[in-house]
Amino acid sequence: MTWILIGVFSYLISAFVSLLDKFVLKSLIPEPKVYAFYVGVIGILVLFIAPFVGFSIMPVKELALALFAGVFFVFGLFFFYKGFKKYEVSRVVSAVGGLGPIFTFLLIILIGKFLKTTETSIFTSQEFLAFLLLVLGSFLISYELDKKITSRSFFISVAAAFFFSLNLVLTKNVFLTQPFWNALIWIKIGSFLAGITFIFFKEVKDEVFGYAKSISKKSASVLFLNQGILSVSAGLLSNWAMFLAPIGGVAILNSLQGFQYLFLFVLTLLFSFHLPKFLKEEISPKIILQKIVAIFVIIFGIAFLYFKFS
Repeated sequence: MTWILIGVFSYLISAFVSLLDKFVLKSLIPEPKVYAFYVGVIGILVLFIAPFVGFSIMPVKELALALFAGVFFVFGLFFFYKGFKKYEVSRVVSAVGGLGPIFTFLLIILIGKFLKTTETSIFTSQEFLAFLLLVLGSFLISYELDKKITSRSFFISVAAAFFFSLNLVLTKNVFLTQPFWNALIWIKIGSFLAGITFIFFKEVKDEVFGYAKSISKKSASVLFLNQGILSVSAGLLSNWAMFLAPIGGVAILNSLQGFQYLFLFVLTLLFSFHLPKFLKEEISPKIILQKIVAIFVIIFGIAFLYFKFS
């Protein structure tokens, strides 16, 4: 159960990151490509710890998997931020939350068979039932009945969920054979390389360097807090949970994202009462009932996992 608890705690921190992401995209960096660039390249700071954790060159196959895992993470961020910017956050979050675990489950099987790293059955029947309950709970807690998903927002959500799932599955396959820190550093190098590619687009280059010249100390502090501290902490915990989890546990960890939406909902309510100008959450008996049902579904899913791994 340790990897599940670590995963849940990472989602608590991720809820704070999501709130600040919304603020950044609304007030500081309105262009998703620019934000994806900054998030991608900031990961290269992990090289500062390389001399202390046994950093080394990996075999070609593991190296390729690690680099592509990092690349796909940045691509997922780009589509996720694009959805945040163009559409209602709830539409994108609910679609990614519902599709992500499904993509992860399928990719574990497909990529595992290709790499010959996955067993015939990655779930027991009890684990599969828990997985389904957690996916359903994640979708229910993030979905808003009055805000329908359009075809374009759905396409963006599919792309974000698919790339995030590729990142998770490839990351876990690297963790199967490599030490944690060595694998993580190479994955972050992949993210850096992906982030750098955005700079080759003229409009992105102009926006990036134009923004860098005009950024205030306050804005820089918000970015550092969000991406330099909170996001890094959440990422480390999430990757550590993946490192400890069995191969099928990666899909379960993804389905635990319902906890992030639960934490996000609670935080949004608090902001709605105390800082309504920053963030306002629509509250109604119907919404509260939906969230309560979702919470109970998630609790049942966790209960199945507890009895399985306790």
